[in-house]
Amino acid sequence: MAMILLTWHSAVVCSEGGRLFPAPIADVLSGNALPVDPGYWARPESAPLPFEVVTIAPAPGMTMDNTPGHGTIVALRGGALTISCREGETFRAVGHCAEWEHFLALDAGHLSVLHAALSRDWKLENGETIRPGRDGFSLTLGPTRLGLSDLSLTEDGQTLCAADKRVATAWPNAAFHRAIEAATQAMQDLQANAVRGRSPWGEPDDLPRQLLLTITDYNEPRHMMFLARLCLLIGLDDVALLCLDVLENSVLRTDALILRAILARLQHDEPACQEALIAAITGALPEDAQTPVVIDRFRARLAEPETFLTLWPTLERAIGRPLDPSYEDLLVPGWLPADGDFAEQTPYYHRLEEKWTQCRAERRQIFLNEERRLNGPSHALAILEGHKHWLDGKQEEANALYDTARSLSLQNQRYFIHFNGGVYTWQGHATRPADPRPLSIDAWRWAGLPDEEEGAGGSRSELTLIAGGDRRYFAFIPGLIASLVQACDGAEAPGHVRLVLGVAHASDEQVAFLEDVASALRRVKSMVSLVFAYGSLSHSDGASFSCIRYLMMPRIARLADGPIMTIDMDAMIPVDFLSLARDMLRTYDYGFRLYAYDRDGRQCGGEPWGFGAGVSYFGEKPLLPVIAQALSDYIISAYHGANPTNWCIDQCALSAVYHRHIAPRWATLRIKFMDDPPPLVVMPHHLGMDKKSFSQWTGLVEMGPVYERLGLEAGRAEAFVVLT
Repeated sequence: MAMILLTWHSAVVCSEGGRLFPAPIADVLSGNALPVDPGYWARPESAPLPFEVVTIAPAPGMTMDNTPGHGTIVALRGGALTISCREGETFRAVGHCAEWEHFLALDAGHLSVLHAALSRDWKLENGETIRPGRDGFSLTLGPTRLGLSDLSLTEDGQTLCAADKRVATAWPNAAFHRAIEAATQAMQDLQANAVRGRSPWGEPDDLPRQLLLTITDYNEPRHMMFLARLCLLIGLDDVALLCLDVLENSVLRTDALILRAILARLQHDEPACQEALIAAITGALPEDAQTPVVIDRFRARLAEPETFLTLWPTLERAIGRPLDPSYEDLLVPGWLPADGDFAEQTPYYHRLEEKWTQCRAERRQIFLNEERRLNGPSHALAILEGHKHWLDGKQEEANALYDTARSLSLQNQRYFIHFNGGVYTWQGHATRPADPRPLSIDAWRWAGLPDEEEGAGGSRSELTLIAGGDRRYFAFIPGLIASLVQACDGAEAPGHVRLVLGVAHASDEQVAFLEDVASALRRVKSMVSLVFAYGSLSHSDGASFSCIRYLMMPRIARLADGPIMTIDMDAMIPVDFLSLARDMLRTYDYGFRLYAYDRDGRQCGGEPWGFGAGVSYFGEKPLLPVIAQALSDYIISAYHGANPTNWCIDQCALSAVYHRHIAPRWATLRIKFMDDPPPLVVMPHHLGMDKKSFSQWTGLVEMGPVYERLGLEAGRAEAFVVLT
């Protein structure tokens, strides 16, 4: 059999035209270089060479059979000199013979095997992908050393063996090729037909990028995993399955099985879904934990109607690690078992409502189409369709859908997530019966109204602030008053500001405190005057308390001699308030927290009631009574004790009045975005504080000195600052 000489650096000894040189294995296999046969001297037809092949004795304690390479190790010697190969590129004649100047006489048939082994990556049985290395006359696969003469390939060239035992498979493999080929063809088809995909989270335009990542960094299995995920999102289920086949024996096998389960669920194949999940759990559990009891318990749970959203935490506990959060894009929108109960459906619909807020405008219709395809009509789908119509400027269609959403919710007892609770008090087309006990402050007692003030000298207020709350939120009142007095009385150009407070279910001590503060402000001729009202409400909750400012507003608007600001009770006034307020009064007609609007007045996201009510400014004096009455009327007619929640009712009222009286005149009115810095009032969200911490915060004002200047005991005010 033909033999070749292999250098320490895996080059082949070749000769041509009288020269001796080391050639790459590929050149020999392609016929571009002629190898020297170490048995040339035994064949008369061979041209003589000026060196001899000398067998090297094994190292002490070694036999030739356990010498690396299991071939014959030789030196090439001519007289006193030995041929030395330098980095596999050139030969030199040297006067010594170190280990790296040895050569391996090897069967020429092994050359193609060696070339294949060194020129590609291989996947070990443990799932690790590795590019073989070379260490002298051995092939290295990680820590494993293999003799070169022991190497062989299966007929298809896809499996590497050593001494006839399988040690690795070629990577990328045939399954990888099939997946990439199918994905590439699908990409071309999608581009030709301008297909947009079935999921809002998967863009066909993302396929080229993901394919490029996968084919260039092919040893990273996560790229193939995300290619499978993207194909599922787009609707390329068959291609996704080919991608998951590639991952069958990878380190991501568990994740691949879970994706198979998700796909099976999308295709309403529950047996396949359950089997994939069982396989995922079994493979992830340690062997000593793979007991029939554990597996049967999990299988029994899968037999119950359950969404992946509620099953997800169990899966993560079972496999011992969190799953990639992006997998949730496959779950929402996702298939909801028709026989699922309240505990199953509610988390899904709430997450559906949350995910909608992350959907880009151009993908919203795809979101809705996919949810309708998977689960059909529902209260959640109706409200989201309403949101889309609203944001598209189709208010009539939106209001009809909000009526439908509310009706389905009440009928099926499936309720909305908190920020969509405004639909229960949003007044669309449907006429609803009024609450038999409507919110009202008609029986409340008032103190300090403008026509009742004494000692104010009839001074004209530059601005009126209105806030409302209950006896619990009274904890914020001492700080609010103190900060306003500090700002107004300490200003370089003082100005009169009227503060109007409404407190539901106030205690006697709280009323007495307000009476004494109002009297003290008049006595010291402060630039702040205090008006307050107190009494009971027919309904007591966080939503009703937020309405108090609007219920008080009509009476104040009839008597006010300047613009009005409504503010949250949990607010403080900055020291430069007067200068900021005067600038606003000169420059703007209205001011609102328009966090969902662009600078052209278009709503970009959210809901109709996505309209911040924390601070609002009404500066169009002739229209103030009309707007104030409209806000009050809305509250009285929309609040209903039978609603699952009345949360967001204050935002509903403000938005409705804005869209009726103000939005149509956007181009001619001057409207301030109240979230623009600097803030006219400081609230907890400005500081990243919770409400309890904010009630005790002294960063803007030290209450003690302010109340002492008013002739009141500081400890009395501070005693109220306890938010329970």
